[in-house]
Formats: sequence, structure tokens, C-alpha cells
Amino acid sequence: MIAACDRNRLMGKGGTLPWNIEEDWKYFLKTTAGGALVMGRKCYEDFTEYAKDRKVVVLSRQSGRTFEHAMSAANLEEGINRASKLATDVWIYGGVSIYEEAMSWAQELYLTEIDGEFSGDVYFPEWRPYFPQLLDQREVCAEPYLLTFSILGKSPDWKRQIPKA
Repeated sequence: MIAACDRNRLMGKGGTLPWNIEEDWKYFLKTTAGGALVMGRKCYEDFTEYAKDRKVVVLSRQSGRTFEHAMSAANLEEGINRASKLATDVWIYGGVSIYEEAMSWAQELYLTEIDGEFSGDVYFPEWRPYFPQLLDQREVCAEPYLLTFSILGKSPDWKRQIPKA
């Protein structure tokens, strides 16, 4: 899973991110490059212009719904199965109900914590019970914010390194 939130776990406002921080976006693009993204319809609507350069599976309850530059799936399990045929790395990219459902499935959480407070209406679920192990972490100053890029895991022997920008 990959996500970003502010110090209060806020992650969305009106169907989009409540911030525009270049370092966060570059990190997301580099980290997920070559992988397949699984996301809900609302996330996809905000991501559509980038989907043409990515492998994307969109979850939708509307049977037969199609998405430009993406495959569709009816539920998370189907989405993960389809994405795993597209790439070795499968990334869960939201929304909140998909993150909640995927907490028990995912082995790692790549979390960007922004040391700031934003206004919005969507909060990232509590992750600590699912991902107690800090596998790697680095901080980047993105004026006026400090970004903490963390890789969190479920077991101490699951290791990956954060890509250098």
C-alpha cells in the first residue's frame, strides 16, 4: 500500500489531495514505477491523466463499467488478481474503504507523513496495529513542510529500501 497523510491522518479533500507537494508526488511516481496500481473509482477520477503511463485496475461496483487507460474489477480480491498479472508489485492506492480492506492483505505500507495540518474530509485509517515494524525511514524538507517517508511492515524480516530521489 502507498499513501500520504498529514499529522492528523488527513488524506483527502473533495476527491483529491489537499496539498500539492512536488517531492511527495515524485516519491509516489518513482516508488510505484513498473508496478500495478489498484484504486477505487474516485481516486481514479483524480488520477486519469496519469493512468495512460501506468498499469491500473479500478474497483467499481457498477458491473461492466470501463475506464480509459485502466482495467476494471468488482472487488479488491479481483483487482489484486488482475493487477498481479500485469506486474510483480501491486500497489493499493485508495480510497479509504479500499485501504481499510487491504490492511490485512498488504505486507508493507509506504507512508508519507506530512508535518502540517490541512483541511479536508477523508482520513487514512489507523495503520499501526497492522504495520508495527518500521523497516526504513527518511526525512525530506519540502518547504514549508517536513516529509517523513516510511516503509512499515508486518514482520521484522521483510526489508526494502526507500528509493533515493
